[in-house]
Amino acid sequence: MRHLKQFILLLAILLVANVGLAQETAPDYQYGFDGQVKWMILHESGTLIASTGEALVGIRPNSNQVSFKIDRVKRIKEEHLELVPNTPYLIIKPRGMFMHTVVIDVVKGKIVFDSKAAKWQNGVTSRHFIYPEMKFVVNGSHKEEGLGQYKAGVGMYDMLTGDLVRIFERKASNPMVGVPDIMGDNIIIPGVKNIECYSISTGAVKWTADVKNATSIMTNEDTKEIYAFRSKGTNTVVYKVNADNGSVLWPEGNKLKGVISRVEFTSSGLAVVTNILSSGKKGLAGKLGNKLKGSGTSKVYLLDLNSGADLWDKSPKTKGIINHFYIEEQKE
Repeated sequence: MRHLKQFILLLAILLVANVGLAQETAPDYQYGFDGQVKWMILHESGTLIASTGEALVGIRPNSNQVSFKIDRVKRIKEEHLELVPNTPYLIIKPRGMFMHTVVIDVVKGKIVFDSKAAKWQNGVTSRHFIYPEMKFVVNGSHKEEGLGQYKAGVGMYDMLTGDLVRIFERKASNPMVGVPDIMGDNIIIPGVKNIECYSISTGAVKWTADVKNATSIMTNEDTKEIYAFRSKGTNTVVYKVNADNGSVLWPEGNKLKGVISRVEFTSSGLAVVTNILSSGKKGLAGKLGNKLKGSGTSKVYLLDLNSGADLWDKSPKTKGIINHFYIEEQKE
């Protein structure tokens, strides 16, 4: 009888423990989807984004409510997504030959850019976010209002409103090939043949700089400096451009070893960190591996603002890739 009581007591304890366990693991929120969930990701805003194959769905954080359900973008694979860091924006990138591009504000739950609805022919060939102005810049052929014809150009959209700011006309032979930047009322666009500076308010070209195939532009609003970076194999060439007339102040460019990782403006010079990636292979396979792999070394340059020459006799070189880089001005 004593053993029976002990057994009943043990069974009761196990049942209570199981009830407690069930209570602890019960979900706080449950969601029902139409169709099978293909994938889910958690956005940094806390919104849960899921694809059911029939629609793209967003779930508000700490809620059972659906934030949005967009059936215009369905059957999207996870690799076609691009999260824009520190913003509520999610880009649905082109797939294969289809250049249709969509930008979604996952907090407001709405489409803020749709290349098809915005009348870009066959989508856009490239797209870039510009911080902190929160502008979205795209390249392609846009249908002119009232004419029914498509014309090459670069479009700028305000992501806070979703409105088109302006389309900057371009020659089809000189498309935008790199990341542009904004300085005041100017947008500086790198193209195949040159760099062009446009007035945002009028759309007129202010000047042209003779630098081909620049991969990115960086401006300093405070000092009115403009720099262009061009990838050359696994290395980089840096140019400085006059902000007033577009003359190239460093005509030959400063050739740096490695690919650009970080650029900082300082009162002593332009601080540049490059990564020299290593795949352990030689020839073409090695060059491709260098671009894909993250192992290797980093170099730090301090470029003279006037000449572009490295102010250090021997640039510091690390035994690994630099992940964090800070500038501290020297105190008197």
